[in-house]
Amino acid sequence: MAEMTETTEIDLRKLASALLRRWWLLLGAALIGGAAALLITRFFITPMYAATIKLYVNNSIEPGVSSISSSDITASKSLVDTYITIIRSDTVLDEVLTLTGSGHTPASLNKLLTAGALNATEVFYITVTAVDPAEATLLANAIADVAPKHLSEIVDGSAAKVVDRAKLPTEPASPNVMINTAVGALLVLLLAAAAVTFSAVFDVHVLSETDLRGLSDLPVLGVISDFQAAAKSRYGYYYRAADKAKEEAAAK
Repeated sequence: MAEMTETTEIDLRKLASALLRRWWLLLGAALIGGAAALLITRFFITPMYAATIKLYVNNSIEPGVSSISSSDITASKSLVDTYITIIRSDTVLDEVLTLTGSGHTPASLNKLLTAGALNATEVFYITVTAVDPAEATLLANAIADVAPKHLSEIVDGSAAKVVDRAKLPTEPASPNVMINTAVGALLVLLLAAAAVTFSAVFDVHVLSETDLRGLSDLPVLGVISDFQAAAKSRYGYYYRAADKAKEEAAAK
C-alpha cells in the first residue's frame, strides 16, 4: 500500500510538472479558444431581440366584491398556466397576426414566445424574441391588446390586465458575447490540458534516476551527468576564480 501511494505521488508531481512546463501552450490555447468564440459570436450568430409584456391575473368570482382575499390570489396564481395556454392558442395568435399583418403562422409565432409567472405571483410575462426588434415589440404589444378580451370570454369570472407594455429593445438578448468567449476559452484550455496530461501519463521515456527506480528494484550503478549543467553549477565558481586571478595578475 505504501509503495502504491508513493508511485501515485510521483505521478502527480510529474503531471503537475508537465503542466507547468507547458504553461505557454495552455495560455495560448485559452487565448485562441476565446478569440475563436468571440469571432463566431460576433459574425456568425444572428442576434435576437426580446420584447416583454406583463399582465396581471384578476380573479374575482363574486360580483360587487371590491377587496381581494388570499384565496383569490391563490386562485389567480393557479390560473397563470391556463392563461398562458390560452394566449398560445391559434385563436389568439391568428388575431395577433391579422392585427399586425405579420407573415408568421400561429405555429412559427408560438415558437417565438416564452412565458411564465413572475416570482410566483399572479403577474405573468409574455416575451417575443425575434431578429427584428421592431417586429418583436409590435407582436408583443399586439398580444397585450388581444389577449385580455379572449381571456375574459373563455375563463368565467376572471380577466387579465396589462401591467407593462413592450418597449423597443436596444440591446440583443442573445447571444451573450462575454459568456460565449469565456466558455470557448475554457473548453480549449481543458482540451489542451487533457492533451498535455495524456502525453505525460503515457510518456515511456526514462529521463531521470527516479523514473528508472520506478521501473525496477535493481540498484542504480551509475548516472551519466549533464556536463553542461554541471559546468555551470559546480565548476563555474572555479573557472570564475581562475579568470579573476589572471585579471589581477595582469593588473599588477
